[in-house]
Amino acid sequence: APLTSPSIVAVLVQAPFVVPTSDGNRYVPMTSQPLSIPMVDGIAAAGGFQWTGLPIAPPTEAGTQLFQNVRLEIDPATGSAHIGKLGTEYVAASGMTFAETPDEGSSDQRRYFTETGRYVSFGFLAYYDSVGGASLLGQPVTPEVVEGDNLAQYFEKGKLVLDRATGVVRVSPLGEAFLKLSVPVAPSAEPAP
Repeated sequence: APLTSPSIVAVLVQAPFVVPTSDGNRYVPMTSQPLSIPMVDGIAAAGGFQWTGLPIAPPTEAGTQLFQNVRLEIDPATGSAHIGKLGTEYVAASGMTFAETPDEGSSDQRRYFTETGRYVSFGFLAYYDSVGGASLLGQPVTPEVVEGDNLAQYFEKGKLVLDRATGVVRVSPLGEAFLKLSVPVAPSAEPAP
């Protein structure tokens, strides 16, 4: 569920969100995941848990940690955490491919990104601009795609979804989708005929 859903908000109000640990780091009881101080600082720099989502996997030896919506990575040179290119990696790992979109010019309603050959348009563009898109989302890596009843667009660092019934744009839990994609699921046992 998105962090803004009433059930999640109700739980957040009742439970300690992040608790200090004896080693000076932090722990998130809701997902049973640790957070290093650089990750806590990276979450704050990214706009907080409402942007990153909760941590859903432990940190790796390489200094990355998967959250509901993004992956944070620790820069070995500076020791600070930043949003990684999970969207680019997810698109590649899922096998999605799209022809480059030709540049037909930009307007108030759509912007062309020469670096990736993609447009960001209408509701996605308004949302992208309102959250400081380049720093939080990066460049678009796909055109708008239909996913069920929604439109989606993948960016270098994440994914946006537009609910076509309401017109509401929100950040998608791409970290959760990536975790499912990268963790092989054992086939269910089928009874022999």
